[in-house]
Amino acid sequence: MSWPAVAGRWLWRTFLCLIALFMLVVILGVGYWGWTTFEERRLERRISVARAWPSTEILVSVGKNRVGALKASVKTRCSERVLYYILTITKNDAVKIDEDFEDLARRVSEYRLELLDGDNFKISSITISRQETTRLVGDSGRVEAREANASTTCERSAYARVSRVAVGWHEAQ
Repeated sequence: MSWPAVAGRWLWRTFLCLIALFMLVVILGVGYWGWTTFEERRLERRISVARAWPSTEILVSVGKNRVGALKASVKTRCSERVLYYILTITKNDAVKIDEDFEDLARRVSEYRLELLDGDNFKISSITISRQETTRLVGDSGRVEAREANASTTCERSAYARVSRVAVGWHEAQ
């Protein structure tokens, strides 16, 4: 066999090996893309459901005492990398106080939502000032609640680890 024939055969085999390697990379890439897309959709379906968290009593100064006169309720949902949250502040019906809701609510300057995992490590934190809340007027024509209905960025896998939401607050000076 002549040298050009050997070189041609060697080039042809090398070309076929490169084509096979290229096809293997394409097949593995498509397989990986398909699997991650499937996992992302599965995770999205699981976390895009609204979650209502247990209410939290907010202690405010009433006279010389600190009383759980307000109650904070939180609802969250993470969808398409956006965390939607609703923080609702109402008067705590379990505590009998003659003061108006708006007077009690003015004693808190800001609220903090902390999304925690099962070991109480902070996954995310959201600070909401009183000015960012909306007054909700009841049938009596009086302000009965304050609400913050907003959104922020959200990492799906991090939100999937959230096991509880803690509500903190700072009293107004």
